Amino acid sequence: MRPRVDEVMHSISWTFEEYIVPEVKEPFAQSLAYTIGNLLRHVEARVEHEGRFLTEDIEDLVGLLGSSLEFLPEAGANQEVSAAIAEALEAEATPPGHYQNSVELSARVEPLRAALAAVIRTLEEGHAKWAERADYIELRRRIRTHLDKQLTAESLWTAAPFREPRR
Repeated sequence: MRPRVDEVMHSISWTFEEYIVPEVKEPFAQSLAYTIGNLLRHVEARVEHEGRFLTEDIEDLVGLLGSSLEFLPEAGANQEVSAAIAEALEAEATPPGHYQNSVELSARVEPLRAALAAVIRTLEEGHAKWAERADYIELRRRIRTHLDKQLTAESLWTAAPFREPRR
C-alpha cells in the first residue's frame, strides 16, 4: 500500500524541516521546532526498526528465561522468582501466524523484561555462593550480551535521531 508509513513519516519530517523550521525566528519557538524535528526522526527510526527488534528481543528473552529456569531452582534460588519467570513465559505464548504490531509486541516484551530484571537481582544476591559455577558465569555472560544488544538496537531511535539542539 502506498505511501508506506515510513514514506509518510519522511515526507512530514522533510516538509517540516525544509519549510517550517526556517521560518521560525523566536528562540523558544526554534527550540520547540528542533524538538519536534528530533521527535519526528525518532518516530521514523522506530517505525523502521522497532518491530524487528521487539520480535528478536522476545525470542532472546524466552531463551534466557528458559535457561534461568533451569539454573535457579537447581542452585537453590528463591522459588518466587522461578514462579514469576514461569508465569511470564506462559503468558508469552502467542498463536502461530498471529500478526502483532509494535504496540502489541511492546506489551508482550514488558513482562519478560520484568522477569529478566528479577533474574538479574537474584543472580546478584547469590553471587557469593555461585560465583565459581560455570553455569552461573555463562548465564550472566548471556544476559550481558542480551543487554548490550538491546542498548545497541535501541540507540537507533534513542540517540541517532537527536541531532538538532534541544532546549
